[in-house]
Amino acid sequence: MLASLKNSVLWTTLGLVGGTIFKYFTYKGNSNQEVLEILMFNELSIKCPNRHFKNKPSDGCNKYCSRRHIQQIIQQIDRAVYCIDIAIYTFTNVELLAAFYRALSRGVVIRVVTDPEMVCTSGSKILSLFRSGAEVRMPETTAMMHHKFLVVDEESRVKHLLQLKDRQTKPQPYFGIMFYGSANWTSQGFNGNWENGIITSDKLLLNQFQSEFDRMWESFKSYSPPNKTNGLSNQCT
Repeated sequence: MLASLKNSVLWTTLGLVGGTIFKYFTYKGNSNQEVLEILMFNELSIKCPNRHFKNKPSDGCNKYCSRRHIQQIIQQIDRAVYCIDIAIYTFTNVELLAAFYRALSRGVVIRVVTDPEMVCTSGSKILSLFRSGAEVRMPETTAMMHHKFLVVDEESRVKHLLQLKDRQTKPQPYFGIMFYGSANWTSQGFNGNWENGIITSDKLLLNQFQSEFDRMWESFKSYSPPNKTNGLSNQCT
């Protein structure tokens, strides 16, 4: 009976170790994958069948299809484990907003830097993110914060967040990736303009964009809703 118990413990231990090793090498394999997707938006981006804009599959659409491009961006948001940093001038797209909501519900930390004049524009989703738990900052200047990029689970940022967590928390596999390009995240940007976007896992690019985001984050002021008692009730809150 003792021998049987020892064998059971041994096999259980080997199973746990084997599972850990499998997860490690699976993560290492995934982390070594390189992603590079080039998205071109042009006059053909809205020429696909209308079914693409009714939450139906985009099979058979042309390579410029804005619906497919947006879904590619959403796939990167949906894979976020720890953090998403967003630098965006104008943001009104409801599909991206829904993906950010899903990330927040998973416990992903979202930070946003944006232009102060664009926060309260018609259709802006920045305040929706703020109300849902994202922290928002903006510069105190008349110069435009004109960036359009997001960074998901960049390595240095993830390490910083893990240092802030309880040491008993087990790190989860993650994959650093980012999206950047010329387009604002609006109907006009994705459907009406000639624009470009790139999805990449290149570590140098992630590191450089993350560094600039962190630099802006430290120098920008935090957004706080206007105080209605100060005569600002006509502004968005």
